[in-house]
Amino acid sequence: MLANSPSIALARPTIHTFRNEVSLMRNNRFSRNEVLSFIHTVLANIERRENAQSYMQFLDSSESFVISLDRIGIGSRLRGVVDIRNESSFIRWYNGFIDEYREIILTPERIDIDFLQNGTYRVSLLLTFQGRGPNGFISHRFRQTWVLAAGAHEAPVIRSITSRSSPTRTVTIPSE
Repeated sequence: MLANSPSIALARPTIHTFRNEVSLMRNNRFSRNEVLSFIHTVLANIERRENAQSYMQFLDSSESFVISLDRIGIGSRLRGVVDIRNESSFIRWYNGFIDEYREIILTPERIDIDFLQNGTYRVSLLLTFQGRGPNGFISHRFRQTWVLAAGAHEAPVIRSITSRSSPTRTVTIPSE
C-alpha cells in the first residue's frame, strides 16, 4: 500500500470474493470505485471550502436527509451535537463551519462500503480533520457513517451522515 493512502477494507482476493464483487456491480447502480470516487469528491469539496449551495448537489433532495454531527465542528462556535434535517439548517451550519476554518484537510484513514438493498450503500469512514481557525491549528480524529442512495443522479447522493468523535488524537495548537 502507498504511504498515507487510506485503508479500504476488501476481503482477501479469491475467486469467491471476485465473483461477489462482480455480482455487486451487476446488481447495483454504482460500483465500489464509483462510491469511493464520490466520497473523495465530497471531501475535496469541503477542503476547497466550496460554498454551501455547491454542496447541495451531494445531498438527497428527494427525501429529507439527516446529518447528525457529534463534535465535528471543533471550533469555539461549533461544539456539541448538531442535528441537520433540511436545506436551510444545513446551509447555516456549513457556512459557520467554513467561516470557522480558513484551511481544512480531511484525510480518510479507513473506508468500508456495504452494499445494502434497494440501491443504497452504507459507508463507514475513519477520518482525520485538520484545520486552522481563529483559535489555531486543530487535528481531530472521528468516525462517520454515510448512507448513500442511487436515485436519478449520475453519482450517489447522501441520505444521512452520522458523526462521532474518536477519543484519541485531538490536538490544538493555539494561534501565535
